[in-house]
Amino acid sequence: MNLERVVSELKWRIEGEVLSDEVDRALYSTDASIYEVMPITVVLPKSVEDVVKVVRYCQEHGIPLHPRGGGTGVAGQCIGKGVVMDFSKYMNEILEIDAERGYVVVQPGVVLSELNEKLKGYGKWFPPDPSTADYCTIGGMIGNNASGAHSVRYGATIDHVVSLKVVLSDGKLMEAKRVKLGRNLERTIILDRFTRAGTSEGRVYAEMAALVTKNEALIRKKVPRVPKNSSGYRLERVLDGDYIDLSKLFIGSEGTLGVIIEAKLKIADLPRAKGLVLLYFTRLDRMGKAVTRALKLRPAAVELMDSTCIELVRRATPKLKDKLPEGMDALLLVEFDGESPEEVRKQIRKLKKTVKGLAVRVREVRRPSEQREMWDMRKSIVPILRRVKGPKRTTAFIEDTAVSPSKIAKYVGALRGIFKQFGLTVPIYGHVGEGTVHTRVLLDLKYRMDLTKMARVAEKVYRLAIEMGGTVSGEHGDGRLRPYFAKLLYNELFDVFKEVKGILDETNILNPDLKLNPDPGLLTRDLRFGEDYRVRDEFRSTKLAFENFPSEVERCQGCGKCRTTVVGNVRMCPMFRATLNERHSPRGVSNLWRWTIKEGGMKPSALYSDLGTDIIFTCLQCKSCSIDCPSLINVPRLVLEARARYAAERGLPRSCEALSNYERYLRLGQRYNSLAKWTLRRGSFKWFMEKTMGIDRRRVIPKFSDQTFSDWFKGASKKGGEKRVAYFHDVYVDYIYPKLGEDVVHVLERNGFDVMVPKQVGSGIAALTYGKLEEAKKAAETNVGSLAKLVEEGAKVVCSSVSAAYAIKKEYVDLLDSKEARLVAYNTHELGDFLLALYESGDLDVKFSKLKINAAYHAPCHLRALDTGLPSLKLLNLIPGVKVMDLNSGCCGLAGTFGMSKEHFDLSMKVGEALFEAIRSSGVDTVVTECEGCKMQIEQGTGVRVLHPAEVLHMAYRSPT
Repeated sequence: MNLERVVSELKWRIEGEVLSDEVDRALYSTDASIYEVMPITVVLPKSVEDVVKVVRYCQEHGIPLHPRGGGTGVAGQCIGKGVVMDFSKYMNEILEIDAERGYVVVQPGVVLSELNEKLKGYGKWFPPDPSTADYCTIGGMIGNNASGAHSVRYGATIDHVVSLKVVLSDGKLMEAKRVKLGRNLERTIILDRFTRAGTSEGRVYAEMAALVTKNEALIRKKVPRVPKNSSGYRLERVLDGDYIDLSKLFIGSEGTLGVIIEAKLKIADLPRAKGLVLLYFTRLDRMGKAVTRALKLRPAAVELMDSTCIELVRRATPKLKDKLPEGMDALLLVEFDGESPEEVRKQIRKLKKTVKGLAVRVREVRRPSEQREMWDMRKSIVPILRRVKGPKRTTAFIEDTAVSPSKIAKYVGALRGIFKQFGLTVPIYGHVGEGTVHTRVLLDLKYRMDLTKMARVAEKVYRLAIEMGGTVSGEHGDGRLRPYFAKLLYNELFDVFKEVKGILDETNILNPDLKLNPDPGLLTRDLRFGEDYRVRDEFRSTKLAFENFPSEVERCQGCGKCRTTVVGNVRMCPMFRATLNERHSPRGVSNLWRWTIKEGGMKPSALYSDLGTDIIFTCLQCKSCSIDCPSLINVPRLVLEARARYAAERGLPRSCEALSNYERYLRLGQRYNSLAKWTLRRGSFKWFMEKTMGIDRRRVIPKFSDQTFSDWFKGASKKGGEKRVAYFHDVYVDYIYPKLGEDVVHVLERNGFDVMVPKQVGSGIAALTYGKLEEAKKAAETNVGSLAKLVEEGAKVVCSSVSAAYAIKKEYVDLLDSKEARLVAYNTHELGDFLLALYESGDLDVKFSKLKINAAYHAPCHLRALDTGLPSLKLLNLIPGVKVMDLNSGCCGLAGTFGMSKEHFDLSMKVGEALFEAIRSSGVDTVVTECEGCKMQIEQGTGVRVLHPAEVLHMAYRSPT
């Protein structure tokens, strides 16, 4: 059907968004799988009414419909050629929490971790815990019956769904829940009054009851006897004695039977105590026996890492070597939880006794921080594989088989035999307490031999799982990957699944070709990277330095972690968190580039289209994704490459051009300080700046200093010292806040340093951020030339601005690619990191006076990107009388000059709102942060005073002891 007509008619019908631009459609052409299919359009519904209208429209016109949440599916079930319906932006409300009766009611777009964050206040949680918990949605979890490490005790999603509200393929609403049924004298099924005769709902209940009853014996015979299964339809859970529960039918159906619009879920009490035990084995058979014995003690989790996993993590994380001794064939992580530590310890004692003679070593992990470290170790396997350089990528195609836990040792041994046959070294891990085994294979799917190998390995692995009474999918679903193998698994029951599909989706518009298409060729069709994938020659050379630009783009596998919505250990992506737009996620950036660089993709001009420009100029350049991305893709650099091309091709937008030259305006403002102070108070001048420079009139502009820091330093009396340090102060200290520079100098001198202030210009990070590479390069050359001389003489470089430290340590090396730049980068330190190193070596003066400060600490994004931890927070805790809490509440939103512009002011404040609220509710009188931009934004957003850590340290040194 004509694209323009479909889009026009959908926009006329619904309140939600209809995305039709080629760029948006390209971003929704992939998920976390190896597949790619361009949709006709994308709909973001705002209400149930929107969903009903879209379903009816697709039904009327025979257009396929593909429901989607976070796009984290690895089997290709979140993409399709029709209308993709994304519930994550608008239909993401928690509608009801009834802690007393133990249930919640949610919309499908609710993110699991957000739900559990809310439930934590009630002492409750929703137990299924897939590794994607921070960014997967409840609708997606229902779609593939998600579970996770703790399902051995708490079950999968299917065990926690009470009822579902569903839009059927004819647009009619249905409530799927447990309903009483009986039989009259003629043995005809009689349903209770819930299902009204003559309605779509009544018809579905009646026909499904008849179908399941008729095939009950076949269902019992053919369903694999494993604790965990996400293949096929779960018909064995639909019929339950004198009841029929159609909610179980939709769980694991992957959007092929109906569109979930609401779910009522059972919730459980949070465990009050946890304990973890590591069991080490030199033989697989003994590991298998230990699993069977451990399960009798009702553990919360039993996880496997085989010898390949152990060696992989040992090499990638040397600090864990003592916990991963050599010579081990397998490691089990066994967790217990309970009402009290004593209850947990009792179970652990029993475990130690029962595995005696099997495990060669037993290690109990008691501290919660160490337990988290061990779980992070277990979860690090796939990220480590994703970071492997070269043409071969981690490929999820046999990652999800499951057998009976009693057969796990035999199964793992047989898997190893298959991998050896094909010359593959594959880590084997997973939730073996329920027999689930995960594997990721390194393959290059652009290469015919590897495509053939993928198909042959899949055939052998899935047939092995079936022969051992297992399932082809424990928790990820069939999608495009496994329908052929699901047919082998279920045989004649597969035909019953088709009858189910006919009852609920007679015209086959809901995710057609998924789950029930037994074509073996489906496995290698519609690949993101296949034999015909080629990169356009014009993108093999770049404006910025890349080791391999196409490879950097292609490394994104779409896992979706950059869509994390809960602030915690992962901060990325603050812009996505504020807008919930796929195009504002780092995954969106990578997808835009991939579709641009590949032959047959979008025209290169797509980069400069309205949506392309929105993507590349809305990025905050906070750098968080560069450290939080599991594949460690340098997405900020991909954005800068796009901006540099845009600047060279089109010239910068007005506001970007003005803000990239902010150092020039600071210099002029300070020179004509009296005039600047007067004009900045005038509303008319703010209006003028907004009209001519694009700086929002609501933005509070800091006042210029009467004297620059450079001038103060020239006239200041120097205390000297035996050790020399070069202070790179940057323009904010020079023109706006010299007091900070003075405090930095005093703190360094107090610790015996002879402080030098070398000739310098601004770091150039603003010019670089906007793609003005020549200006940024000139700044880098000037500063490196000045600093290199001092470094060669033995001085260290210290920066009080984290952005300046990031520029010197990270950006200058790429811009200049010189020995001097690398030398300066290696010897440059952020001030807090520099001082903490002094403390740890016993060289920091810790004779601090007592202060009375109730503070909250905010870690700037660029500090996190430096990957040095939170050194200033540790220093502040050394000062008596200083109470300081770590906010850990995300990005402030200013992002240098981003939030100065009229175009981005409101969005900037929205990004920072979570941080502002955390500060307001904390009751503190002071916020401490290393970033001058964060200081501006926080003071405007909250009215709370903001200090640099150096100011607090100087206060503690200056006050009488």
